[in-house]
Amino acid sequence: MEVAQTDQGQIAFAMICDGMGGLAKGELASATVIRAFAQWFQFDFPQMVQGGFSEEALQLKWGGIIAAQNSRIEAYGGREGI
Repeated sequence: MEVAQTDQGQIAFAMICDGMGGLAKGELASATVIRAFAQWFQFDFPQMVQGGFSEEALQLKWGGIIAAQNSRIEAYGGREGI
């Protein structure tokens, strides 16, 4: 879980990644996605909070992160034969 301090108070961000990557390397797939979202929360989210954002903008950003990480995990699985 990540926590950020804002003008409106603290914001907590937590994720659960269950059932990712199958039995082989599932923990790697989960860690990859969690790391990507943690970086977003640390670097991009503060700018979104300051500039104001809509739920739609947040959904688009998260969708982009998920799509990028899915492609990355799929490519890894292809290279490793998983």
